[in-house]
Amino acid sequence: MHTPSLRLLAVAVATGLLLISSPTTHGAVPPNEVPGLTRTIDYFPGAQYDPAVPSPTAVLGFPVGQRATTPAQIEACLRAWTDAAPDRTRLVEYARSHEGRPLYYVVVTAPANLVRLEAIQTGLARLGDPRISSDAEAEYLISSLPAVAWLSYTIHGDETEGSDAALAVLYHAIASTDPDMAKLREDLVILVDPLMNPDGRERFVKMIAEHRGTAPNVDDRALVHSGYWPYGRGNHYLFDLNRDWLWAVHPETRGRLRAVARWQPVLFVDAHGMGPQETHLFSPPREPINPNLPAGRATWGLRFAQDQARAFDQHGLVYYTGEWHEEWYPGYSDAYASYRGAVGILYEQARVAEDGVRRAEGRILSYAESVQHHVIGSLANLRTAQTNARALLRHLRTTRQEAVSAQGPYARRTFAVLPSANASRRRALVELALIHGFEVFESPGGLTAAQATNQLGQTVLATNLPPGTLLIPNRQPLGHLLAAAFEFDPRLSDQALDEERQELLRQGASRIYDTTAWNLTMFFGLDALTLAMDLPEG
Repeated sequence: MHTPSLRLLAVAVATGLLLISSPTTHGAVPPNEVPGLTRTIDYFPGAQYDPAVPSPTAVLGFPVGQRATTPAQIEACLRAWTDAAPDRTRLVEYARSHEGRPLYYVVVTAPANLVRLEAIQTGLARLGDPRISSDAEAEYLISSLPAVAWLSYTIHGDETEGSDAALAVLYHAIASTDPDMAKLREDLVILVDPLMNPDGRERFVKMIAEHRGTAPNVDDRALVHSGYWPYGRGNHYLFDLNRDWLWAVHPETRGRLRAVARWQPVLFVDAHGMGPQETHLFSPPREPINPNLPAGRATWGLRFAQDQARAFDQHGLVYYTGEWHEEWYPGYSDAYASYRGAVGILYEQARVAEDGVRRAEGRILSYAESVQHHVIGSLANLRTAQTNARALLRHLRTTRQEAVSAQGPYARRTFAVLPSANASRRRALVELALIHGFEVFESPGGLTAAQATNQLGQTVLATNLPPGTLLIPNRQPLGHLLAAAFEFDPRLSDQALDEERQELLRQGASRIYDTTAWNLTMFFGLDALTLAMDLPEG
């Protein structure tokens, strides 16, 4: 019987045996790759970099966007880059999470700006308080100070692409030797907060690792993309930190509030992720719009959006704006900054894990592409801030002038918090007000107010206020934010009410994305009045 000759398959070299080599050497799809799935992207093609600053790949061991970085890997990048470029960077730890993880922002600017950071902060503080600086001084400050742009990412820990985009943006901002980036560093002080929720991200990146396989999983319902309860959205206590700006319950928020107050940014970006079958959303918002948002905010929002849209068009990307993002509740990152006189901008990018997901139209959206979309938006916003730096500083000044004006919307209005037997709640309210930067006074003696409104909206005449009453004048530099926090009953516009009614009839659901009612005094259970008067003299 004839037996056909046999071939022995082997991975070791042996004389007389046929060696079967890896398919990757012959152009086939490498392991853990999917045809059409882009796993790496050159985010800044043609850019030249300072060789003294190690590349992201050199620090991480893989390119940015290939997989979600851990908080420890993000910190390693920040330390490596700031150590390598001390003349144009500063690493600042602004808080510690409940689990003890540090939260950082990185200052990136030209050497001439870096050596005068304290003077810049002092000048911006004077610019932002028209009561202590003349118009002539303000014009000098506007012409001589760089504007501050704050880029923040991943306040929801499972929206991972934001932090990886932050690394790409940060490396480019620090290491690029191109003349346009050198000029950007001269014109702006750029603050990058790459990870606003390290505890949530650590939890979610662990979930990705648990469900990672040898082959990519592009099914958007897979656990590698969604995780499992308690997911990574919240912090250690599973609290949504993007709802905490008004209440400042958590250390991550409290540290960030103090940092924002020190820097007076004119641009504040807040990068998020959304459903994997979505595209990309950015500001400006639609109704309802809080009536206390500063004048000019809408115009600036549109200008930034137009520039960002052009940048996306150049890449042939799909995006939308003005459809579901609103600006009613003042406790979101971007909204909070806008009440202070900045231009707050929200991003929402289709969220995928490192394998990418198959879209309804059939193509695969890779994690690297998802990261890239945030990178494009971030650079577009920085360019707009650079081009309009003087006008944005003037917008900050005008916002504060309106707030302190004797003819402004907050003249002759003071919030009075009556004495309470619950001393701890009163102390907590005062502490929170001071964290926000509000000016709070206490009346040592009795006071009579000719007219007031109570928390039920009822008018009260000739009210006697006892000694120890807290008085918080609305007419102060942060008057817009203060009004949004303390007003008893803010009202939706007629347009918003009409659209809300239509939505209820069509969909049986509200258009309002989140919180519809709040105010600080009722939150603490303290009796308060709105007085139709300025702060008494003396």
